[in-house]
Amino acid sequence: MVDLDVVRRFLDAFNTKYSTDYGLDFFDPAVNATFRVRPVWAFGLVEDEFTGSPTRWTFPRRSEGETVGEPGSPAR
Repeated sequence: MVDLDVVRRFLDAFNTKYSTDYGLDFFDPAVNATFRVRPVWAFGLVEDEFTGSPTRWTFPRRSEGETVGEPGSPAR
């Protein structure tokens, strides 16, 4: 991601979630790479119930025309 507004929103959520205080310079696209990963599917299971607990999630594919920075849109 190179759009600093998108990186800033990510940074704010990251710092809140992990009780950290990283600055925008830590994620500066000229120095460090920040990637947005869009899953198509994911699964989870409980270790003690390996055969009885698998759950699968599927996610909608994104269209090419979505606006950058909006929820569900591709990042640049």
